Amino acid sequence: MKIYTSYFAGYRGQSGVSIARSSPRWFKGDSIIEFAPPYYMIHYSEQKYIPEFQTQVLLKTAKAGLKKLKDGMVLLCYEKQGDFCHRHLIAEWLRSQGIEAEEWQSQPKIIQETMF
Repeated sequence: MKIYTSYFAGYRGQSGVSIARSSPRWFKGDSIIEFAPPYYMIHYSEQKYIPEFQTQVLLKTAKAGLKKLKDGMVLLCYEKQGDFCHRHLIAEWLRSQGIEAEEWQSQPKIIQETMF
């Protein structure tokens, strides 16, 4: 099984699944709330966030989220690529569970040149 991660504004495919506590109004996909951090952690520093996420999510609820995964899913949250985000912690944890997980990369558009 291979799972991808991305952010709402950077992904427009059909395989997106929210792992945020709340999703944008326009997002109509499913969610795996078991991978979402509690609201109170939203303003934590990265140093404080990581151990709290491990305790509150990875040790308590994430195993239940495994049952909802399907090959090719793209786990979505808000932070853009390169920013610290819980989806990277989830991806690392998934890899520790034997599941391939990586950041989704869009395919470059091929522009056909017209010949005159």
